[in-house]
Amino acid sequence: MAKYLNTKELVPGIVMNVVAVGGKLMQTYVTLKKGAELPVHTHPHEQSSFVISGHMVFTVDGVEHDCPAGSGLVFAPNQPHGARILEDTCVADVFTPIREEYLK
Repeated sequence: MAKYLNTKELVPGIVMNVVAVGGKLMQTYVTLKKGAELPVHTHPHEQSSFVISGHMVFTVDGVEHDCPAGSGLVFAPNQPHGARILEDTCVADVFTPIREEYLK
């Protein structure tokens, strides 16, 4: 079993695991259950998301992006985005600067 720096359930069915933290960069591993939804939100961090396995649909600035395994997207700071989870899914997310709230 992997040892994470912190684990936090963001919404029911979506769990964020902090993998590594540097001075300005944070790596996370996210598990998302089929049927879960991440509400549209913003944050001041730049974010890169890579779908390792599964299938989801990101909504970015009101536009849907189909993201099966092997897909990736980058979100600009304060860009509205959310997601619908179509299958059990695993995602690697990278944030800069680090998200302090994920360390608590």
